[in-house]
Amino acid sequence: MSYEGYEVALCEVGHKRFADCYSGLNAWCDCGAKWAWTCDIDQTNGCYHEAEEGRMRMNGVCHEGPWGEKTPAEYDVCNLNHLHLRTEATYHVPDWGRAR
Repeated sequence: MSYEGYEVALCEVGHKRFADCYSGLNAWCDCGAKWAWTCDIDQTNGCYHEAEEGRMRMNGVCHEGPWGEKTPAEYDVCNLNHLHLRTEATYHVPDWGRAR
C-alpha cells in the first residue's frame, strides 16, 4: 500500500507552510520560530470535503483550514512592475491539533 498526502504547519509567529509527506518539514520555520501546530492531510484515496450537496472530491492542496488570517501579506512593486513579497501573511494558530 502507498500513502499520499501533505503536512500543514503554523509556526509560533503564524507563518503557514505545506510539505509533501515524503519530503517533510524543516525542524523550524524559515523565520527561526518553532512549529506551534501541525496537521497531516491524507490524500491516499482522494481528499473529500463535506458540502451541502454531499461529499465532494477535492484534488490538489486544500488551502482552507481552521486558521484565520491575522495579518495580510504586504508587497512592493518594482520599476519593472513586478510584485515582491515584503512581509508574508500570518495566521491564527488553532487551539486544537498537535504541536511538534
